[in-house]
Amino acid sequence: MDMTLHVSIIILSALAADELCRIDIAECRFVAATQAQDKKLTEYEKAVQGLYGKTIKANLPTKQLLLLCTPDAQTRLGPFTVYHYERIAGYDGLTIIAKNDVLVRAVAWSCMSVETYFDEMTSADEKEYRRLRKEHADKE
Repeated sequence: MDMTLHVSIIILSALAADELCRIDIAECRFVAATQAQDKKLTEYEKAVQGLYGKTIKANLPTKQLLLLCTPDAQTRLGPFTVYHYERIAGYDGLTIIAKNDVLVRAVAWSCMSVETYFDEMTSADEKEYRRLRKEHADKE
């Protein structure tokens, strides 16, 4: 099945039910990452493939992440580093967060859904991260 037809089916499925939407978006990410045999994988596709294959996982050192895939952008917020991978700028991407150079969260997002691959942040980490993010946004 070609990718255009597959995406069309996903969109129709997404309209049918919210649960189907979440399943089909995840399937689409996986298909996009694994069907790229005839072309070089994008950094986003490498990251998604790593998450599905469990080579990118909680507690992985950031040095290993960066050997597997290069982010489109990264932001340093105190002990946190946020790695941004985008398939479609502003509409579909992946955010991986590290604390003290160890991965603690990975979330794929799109205009229609959010999928958490892992989340090892404590409530104290979350509070500190949100405070630092707000401070960073206020400076811009």
